[in-house]
Amino acid sequence: MGYTHYWRRPRQLKLETFRRFVHDVGVLLHHLPLRTNGAGGFYSQRLLVVCGAWGNGAPTLSEQEVAFNGDAAEELDHETFAVERVYCPAPWETLDLNGHFFSFCKTARKPYDLAVTGSLLLLQQHFGSAVRISSDGTAQEWEPARELLSKVFGPDLAYTAWEQVWPQRSN
Repeated sequence: MGYTHYWRRPRQLKLETFRRFVHDVGVLLHHLPLRTNGAGGFYSQRLLVVCGAWGNGAPTLSEQEVAFNGDAAEELDHETFAVERVYCPAPWETLDLNGHFFSFCKTARKPYDLAVTGSLLLLQQHFGSAVRISSDGTAQEWEPARELLSKVFGPDLAYTAWEQVWPQRSN
């Protein structure tokens, strides 16, 4: 498999809330550090560059979708992180027992993982119980994302989102 983050979400997310989510992801991407020790620090000496869905160009931040990847030119891309406002499932996809669809993004611990985990914390913050997030990573590996959100948006937002994703963490 590989180092992957997962989320479950309803088919449709509210437009106004999605607009706020997109705005905040844009702010987050603007404040990313040059390098990160996130996801275990495997690529801590490499630059953190966030590109479009295919690893080049600019990230997509629209009323209908957030999509980005790492830098393909530096072989730091992996799977595209994408959250659509209205999810279009493949014919074989079905809802889980809670009425959610399953999504995931395998980052292979590459630098853009910080943008993915930060965005997932923002998704959790904006949509609350409508989404459920899990990960192959540990709370310690997500700590750089919590710290970044705390710096950019304030400790209250970072703490609330963090507690929803990692309620079992020790103080």
